[in-house]
Amino acid sequence: MTEEESLKIDTVYEYSVRAVNKDGLSRPAQKS
Repeated sequence: MTEEESLKIDTVYEYSVRAVNKDGLSRPAQKS
């Protein structure tokens, strides 16, 4: 995986975490 691909995945992950938290399901976000 290239660094660029990794950054894109991190960005999508962070966005999805914020979306979930905004919906009120605030769990600690953990990368597996």
